[in-house]
Amino acid sequence: QLLYKQLKIPVPTIATKYKSGDYSVNKDDLEEIKNAHPVVPIIQEHRRISKQLSLLQGLVDQVCQVDAHARATAEACAAMLAG
Repeated sequence: QLLYKQLKIPVPTIATKYKSGDYSVNKDDLEEIKNAHPVVPIIQEHRRISKQLSLLQGLVDQVCQVDAHARATAEACAAMLAG
């Protein structure tokens, strides 16, 4: 809505039109119109950073799970040796 109707950016030739009448704004669509308005590269950068943050959060979660498992194992071993 914002890009094509309010900012009057031409709809990319590859854009998909949905039943609602709106057009897609996926990665390829944005790439085709990246020079049409200064906001388009900002949207692309936001999506890139969001994707990287999501990936990083997933990796941090995995590390935390491994760390929690390692701590539990170490505590169990210590309890067995003490006991």
